Amino acid sequence: MRSDVAKSGPHRHGGTMGRLSAAAFMSAMFATASVAADNSSCWDDPKRTEISCTPLTQKLLLSLQFASRQHVVEVMKAEGRRLSADNPNVLHFIGNASRGGSGTGVLNVTFRDDKVVVIQAFVDRPQRHLEYIWNAELGACSDFPGSPEKCNE
Repeated sequence: MRSDVAKSGPHRHGGTMGRLSAAAFMSAMFATASVAADNSSCWDDPKRTEISCTPLTQKLLLSLQFASRQHVVEVMKAEGRRLSADNPNVLHFIGNASRGGSGTGVLNVTFRDDKVVVIQAFVDRPQRHLEYIWNAELGACSDFPGSPEKCNE
């Protein structure tokens, strides 16, 4: 690159193009990022982004296999929370669909390349707690009725 071109133009010291690109990036980032959960019907604290009013059902859990992060957030109607600060690929949800009744529980979803690769859920039921584990590479088990491979006997 010629030295006179490198020292001039819109990119020098950030320039107009640099500022516009940064502003556009920040606007897009804030437009797609949510800081609240739609949990008014079961918890009423939108700042608790891990709490979802969506029932944890077998149908829902099956629908999350290989889903994108965006799809998981849309279905759960909550952003989720990182399970740990050093692992941004795991989202944690607390399902409080019926305020402690059937379909409530805990859901952890692991992503790789923006696709779900592991689902682990513990779901409350009137008679017993159900466990559901799905791993894209290792298979699955489920305590839901009718599941051939049980997690717990």
